[in-house]
Amino acid sequence: MNTLMQKLRSFLADEQGATAVEYGLMIALIAAAILVTVGLLGTELNTKFTTVKDAVKNAGSTGGTGGTGGTGG
Repeated sequence: MNTLMQKLRSFLADEQGATAVEYGLMIALIAAAILVTVGLLGTELNTKFTTVKDAVKNAGSTGGTGGTGGTGG
């Protein structure tokens, strides 16, 4: 009976499982933060690239020589 009580006390005093759960929670929170950040930055970057693409497209259609005209030599 004494051995059983010692094992029970040892089991209750063991915090190794709690530490593993804490690490798991920290990893889950870090992963969630990374996903949110990438999601927000991805949307913002997509908007910026679309703006630049439209500006380049409009700059090409406003006229100018474009390098194809001029006098032949």
